[in-house]
Amino acid sequence: MAETLQQLIARFDFNDLALQQSLEGLLRTCPADFTRAVPSVLATCLNTPAQDYLIQMLIAAGRFWTILCDPSAFSLTAAVNVAKSSQRFEPLLDVKLSCWLVEESEADRDDARGLLERGLTIMGAVSDTTRIRMTLVQLMRSRNTRVRSKAATLISRTQKSVYLLEKLLKDPDARVRANSVEAFWGTSLTGLRPILFELLNDGNNRVAGNALIALHLLGETDLVHSHLDKMARHPIGLFRATGAWAMARIADARFVPILTSMLKDEDAMVRTRSLASLAAIRRALKEHQGQPLPAPSPIRLPSEVILEEGPSTTSPEMRECLAPATQA
Repeated sequence: MAETLQQLIARFDFNDLALQQSLEGLLRTCPADFTRAVPSVLATCLNTPAQDYLIQMLIAAGRFWTILCDPSAFSLTAAVNVAKSSQRFEPLLDVKLSCWLVEESEADRDDARGLLERGLTIMGAVSDTTRIRMTLVQLMRSRNTRVRSKAATLISRTQKSVYLLEKLLKDPDARVRANSVEAFWGTSLTGLRPILFELLNDGNNRVAGNALIALHLLGETDLVHSHLDKMARHPIGLFRATGAWAMARIADARFVPILTSMLKDEDAMVRTRSLASLAAIRRALKEHQGQPLPAPSPIRLPSEVILEEGPSTTSPEMRECLAPATQA
């Protein structure tokens, strides 16, 4: 099938109706074989009329989204390239993809989990998410914690408000809470600091660590340093390792003695993380040759819309959709 499909695509012409009928006939009579063969063909004809026709044909047949989001069909880079190329003739690609993801999420099929996660990753790379917020909120109701985590990150990219963060932090899964906090790195909102202070005592190491970075970016240098000093002596190894990671992200020379002492930690993971953090800080100090180190930049996804710091509000529509999602 792959060879036959490749031969047809090689001589594709929009004016050749017989060739187009041959392609449609292959899809209609051998859908499974066609679906397996088409990813390798699409990868060889990006930004061509042949690719446009193939994708439009797959969309009409209801098969494109499954192929695009299948990790076994495309690498992530290839899938993103195909999606971006498709936006030339499908300007509502992110909207249609998000609606398909909601349908798949509500079907709650075990074999759809990989599709949902990959689909959200692709969407984050090709969309600024401003027009798909409502569907992202619907995905926050998924039973798949990884899906909720990715949806929370995308929602937070363009909808910065303390109200939203408080809602996201009510999720029982620590991955969702940690990603939600990270999405607010570099943001200054009224009421944000008290929430972050409270999160320093969260029972999950990632949540507490991301809250520390957020507070550092808000200028709470002394408080963060003091808390990391305590975190280095936390009874749980995961917290000590996260503390070492945060020290590397902040890259302050004052952490060198703490990290040096942590090289003797009883936990191998903590020792490994501490050694890596020491190396990272020393590299940063050498690169800046004694000059003040810049604050760690928020980790941003491709195509993210960077918002100005300052107050933000959550739309009434978002409030209405978020409220029932957190009810017991």
